[in-house]
Amino acid sequence: GPSALSWTRTPAAPTAARAARRPGGGEVVHYVVKSGDTLASVARARGVDLKQLAELNALQTRETLLPGQSLNVPAPSGTAVVTHQVRPGESLDAIARRYGVTVEDLKFWNALPGDAPRIGAALRVFRRPAPEFAS
Repeated sequence: GPSALSWTRTPAAPTAARAARRPGGGEVVHYVVKSGDTLASVARARGVDLKQLAELNALQTRETLLPGQSLNVPAPSGTAVVTHQVRPGESLDAIARRYGVTVEDLKFWNALPGDAPRIGAALRVFRRPAPEFAS
């Protein structure tokens, strides 16, 4: 079956709370390649277009990835970035529910290795704007 993807913090940890901008606009998050990963498996796992992922990283769609290689992955389109400060007693599940995202999304966007966020950590959350209703 498909390998489980794991997301790790990149060496640029001090700026991890700020999303990078990709050429042409939009946010990117960084993914560190694990053994067995392919560009297609990363694209599938994150719901991004394979060709877009390849272009963003100056790679061919079938190019072999090396463990430890860093990839730029487009953040979800049509989203705004919110920073959430983790408070004592908060779980990733509670934070995910608050913003209408998944725990896996929070772990990916913030390169979190486990399920317990560090108190005081600034987590990036990509939120879809709320629909506006005429009153």
